[in-house]
Parts: sequence; C-alpha cells; structure tokens
Amino acid sequence: MNERALATPTGNMNPTGTPVAQPASAMPATAAIRCLLIEDSKYDRQRVRRIAEQTSLALDFLEAATLDEALTLLSDHDIDVILLDQGLPDGEGTVAAELLRNHLAERTPPIVMISGNQQLAMPARAIASGCIDFISKDELSIPRLEKAVNDSVGKRRSLEKVPTAQNAALQSFAEDTVLELRISMSRMLRLIARAGDKHPAALDELGELRTVCCEIWDYIDDLPRAAKLRR
Repeated sequence: MNERALATPTGNMNPTGTPVAQPASAMPATAAIRCLLIEDSKYDRQRVRRIAEQTSLALDFLEAATLDEALTLLSDHDIDVILLDQGLPDGEGTVAAELLRNHLAERTPPIVMISGNQQLAMPARAIASGCIDFISKDELSIPRLEKAVNDSVGKRRSLEKVPTAQNAALQSFAEDTVLELRISMSRMLRLIARAGDKHPAALDELGELRTVCCEIWDYIDDLPRAAKLRR
C-alpha cells in the first residue's frame, strides 16, 4: 500500500494523530537522530516505531512507503540513518541501497537493511550493496535496533572528524585500490553463500567467515567515504 510519507517524532502523538508538545523535563538531553524508515508495510512501520519507542534512542522518524518517496524526502531533509526494507514495490532492497548511494554519493546516510528474507546469502548481499548492517525481521528487537542505529550514527560522526592530512591519503587509496578490493570481496561473499547451500553442516563456520568478510568490506567501504566527507 503506497501511503504518503509522514514526518512525526516517535512518541509525540496522541490517539487522534495530532502532535503533542512535551514538557521541558521530558525532552531528550541530546539531539534527536533523524531516521528515514523506508517500508511499504504499514504494520511493519508501526512495529519498528513501537520498538524504537522502547529504546533509549531519541529518534525523529520520516517514513516512505516507496523508494521514489524516499528519494524525495532525502532531497529535502538531512538524515542521520536509513532503515531500509528489503522488499519494496519499486525496488529490491540491495538494488535500492545501491541506487541511494549512487544518487546521494558522499551524502548517503548509513543504511541498515531490515528484511524478512531468510536466505543465507541475504546479509552478505546487503553488506555488498553498501549497507552498514542487516537485521532480520524475526530478530528485530529493542537491543538489536538500538545497537544498529548507535553503531551507524557513531560511525558516521567519527568519519566526519577525519583529519585533513589523513583525508588525502584515504582519497588516494580509494582511487587506486578500493574498486579492486570490492570486486574481490564480493566474489568471496558469493562463494561463501554457495558453499553454505552445498554444505549445510558447515553453516556455523561459514557464518563466522562471512562476518569477517563483511567487517572487511565495511572497512573498505568507509575509506573513500571518509575522504570525500573531508574534501
């Protein structure tokens, strides 16, 4: 169901949908984290918001039911983190993640994919498409969501503080080697996924190897972004 994008702070609505002002004592001490939730299911959007309300996070949500709506919102708003559904009506999640990164370039916020897809290769595909983290809808919980958002926002803020001298080195590295490393890591992740399908008994060991590969990919992916942020 394609609904109009909403912009409502978590926990600040009364039953009629009208924003309710909070008393000064109830206002968060830290700046709110601006989160874009891209999810076509109204039920799943409400579920994510309910879970978010129970965390210690101060989240201000924007909501989009389609990728097209999301791109419009991203053009008009500064976003700290994106929660991206894997199955959108106008774009599969990994393709959507790549499109967002291509469209926004260095302005791309950290992307956390949330998916009901249980395929073994799905987390690896999400990371390979440029997502910072992957959460299965079956595993979505208060601590899991809180950790994913905190890690993503913390990583972005740390990148924004990269010194100028280091920026030049990172940019040079990005231009010379990152593309080759991405190709190699993508091939390795595909091989791990195929091995898991052929050898179910080795899923635990392959899962650990996949986690290490994803961590390396994440590091590789952050280097050019860090350099671009400091241009």
